[in-house]
Amino acid sequence: MDGQLARRDKKFAPLLDQFVCVRLVECYGLDRSLFQFDSSLTMVSFFMNADGQVYGRYGSRAGQDDAELVSAEGLRAAMQGALALHRLWQQDRKAVEAKLAGKTAKESPWSRYEDIPLMKGRVMPAIRDNHKCYHCHWVQGGEILSRRKEGREIPDQWLWMYPVPDLLGMRLDPQTRATVASVERGSAADKAGIQKGDEILELDSQPILSLADVQWVLHRADDGRRLPVLVHRSGGKQTLQLELPQGWRRRGDISWRPIEWMLRGEVLGFHMKRMNDREKRRHHVDVDGPAYWIERVAPAWNKNANHAARKAGLKKGDILIAIDDQPLPATMSLFLAWIAQETRPGQKIRVTVLRQGRRQEFSYALK
Repeated sequence: MDGQLARRDKKFAPLLDQFVCVRLVECYGLDRSLFQFDSSLTMVSFFMNADGQVYGRYGSRAGQDDAELVSAEGLRAAMQGALALHRLWQQDRKAVEAKLAGKTAKESPWSRYEDIPLMKGRVMPAIRDNHKCYHCHWVQGGEILSRRKEGREIPDQWLWMYPVPDLLGMRLDPQTRATVASVERGSAADKAGIQKGDEILELDSQPILSLADVQWVLHRADDGRRLPVLVHRSGGKQTLQLELPQGWRRRGDISWRPIEWMLRGEVLGFHMKRMNDREKRRHHVDVDGPAYWIERVAPAWNKNANHAARKAGLKKGDILIAIDDQPLPATMSLFLAWIAQETRPGQKIRVTVLRQGRRQEFSYALK
């Protein structure tokens, strides 16, 4: 916990006095079986006791704006909830531990960051003690590229990590622990009977301290499952059933995540941006499906990039219209998923581009 937080907002001081606050700025050697979090975050807080029992998390993000889903009010509410949960743990440890069992769960074959094969050598020099530190934003890409290289399956959960409940039709108020601000008509949340103003107390039997806790449960849940939702409404409690539709998390946007740099530059060999309909008309792109600008071809100085695209002749400004004569994915998120899930290292592809109005084809191998 940053000490400046208390100095900026005096309302935190009484709460902070009830915690032993530790700030981690390096993840080298960190036990990932305990400290599990979205590596794309700018900040994450864990609430836990001295025995290593995690009560909950705080810190959420769903796009380029890293402050949209966090607030001082929401953090205070989560801290108050953690203290209340700790008091219950002291009164009935076994009962509370049973509810908290799902707060930690091994989800990666690599228990430390330095064990991830594609992360080897990707360290930032630390200021003191000659230690090296991992850039957390690289971790998701390092894991996915490592699994891809080893021929392992890459499920949607590894790409659409820590999904926000908005994808199920309910938006939570970031200034609260987990109060529903709105419900989309006809959505999974609406069908479950969730209403605006409901305070989510438990999800899949786990106590909820924040939006991040909701994301953790959704991150771990398989499609098709029914998750019990304990809500506080109008002075009473109700248990509802939230069904997760097949493919629901693919509604989300992952193009903001740093993984897009690794999948595009290191596997595909170039970075691209989807053209809108107006741009397609202006540049006479006569294709029914999506088209993408090639914004940048991986430069020679980038030692981790796939230079085969540049050597094959692709250039900045080319308009990508097909790969292996197949239409391109409809969104950047689905394009990234195609790279991660449906291609293999060494696979040869044939890309079709428009260059100054003329079709050209280039063949090369993915990395």
